[in-house]
Amino acid sequence: MCIPKAIEYLGGLVEGGWPEIMRRNHALAIEGRGILCEALGTSPPFPDSMVSALASVEITTEGEVGPMSLEGDPFHNLLLDEYGIQVPVMPWRHHGVRYIRISAQLYNHEDEYRYLAEALGLSL
Repeated sequence: MCIPKAIEYLGGLVEGGWPEIMRRNHALAIEGRGILCEALGTSPPFPDSMVSALASVEITTEGEVGPMSLEGDPFHNLLLDEYGIQVPVMPWRHHGVRYIRISAQLYNHEDEYRYLAEALGLSL
């Protein structure tokens, strides 16, 4: 019963409603992905047209890339424990790489992606 009210409320937070929220989140996800790609010296793994409010970036880390685990990827745990960053890290074992997935919502800001880029630079 409260979900329709929550959706209505959220849409009212921004002039332009939900279409503006979706446009803003899309643009911020692309900006965040660009910040990470630049810091890591990599290219986006897919075109902007495939980005909604989520974007992935390939990261190269030391050590073996293990299978998915309920305990989380060791690199995910390092980012959380050392920097307070909660971000999904998905190992792709057959390709020997990991992907980090960012999301963009109304409460996110470019500085958060810069902080993540800095943490990645210190940890990779």
